[in-house]
Amino acid sequence: MLDDKLINKIKERKNEGLDMLIDEYGKLCYGVISSVLAPNNMNESIDECFDDVLITVWYKIELFEAVKGSLRNWIISVCKFKALDYLRKKRENLEINNEKIEDEINIENHIIKEEEKEELLKAIEKLGDMDRDIFKLRFIEERDIEYISNKLGIEKGSIYTRISRGKTKLRKLMEGYYE
Repeated sequence: MLDDKLINKIKERKNEGLDMLIDEYGKLCYGVISSVLAPNNMNESIDECFDDVLITVWYKIELFEAVKGSLRNWIISVCKFKALDYLRKKRENLEINNEKIEDEINIENHIIKEEEKEELLKAIEKLGDMDRDIFKLRFIEERDIEYISNKLGIEKGSIYTRISRGKTKLRKLMEGYYE
């Protein structure tokens, strides 16, 4: 009997209907919403979701059909679906934020790599002519030792030795860069 009166007041858009809804089902709604949102660290969204439930019941009361179930169960369903909507939105926002963070990290890493590459090229320019040519051919043009040997007319063993010594020189030249 109380549910019929409540439904009629809401359909007539009387504030008394909203007051009755809160008095009769407010704690139940709050409990259902909390059971979905609180375990997911969304306590700050509970009140907002509760307000959305009240608005939904207010504007969608015509969708309630007594033959399908009680008003109480219909309101519980509205609460669950609204709370799940909030949960979905939070997860979507987290995914979007994670993508933005990953993009920013990738951009930063790219910039850092470009800066490191620039510093390394400056350091290579400080090597002797032969070592500089070997490093450019091997690491910038990515040529094999056979090609470098033929191009510069140097023995393969000598190229390996120069690369090893050159790396040591480059480490010393780059020491201050990483501090």
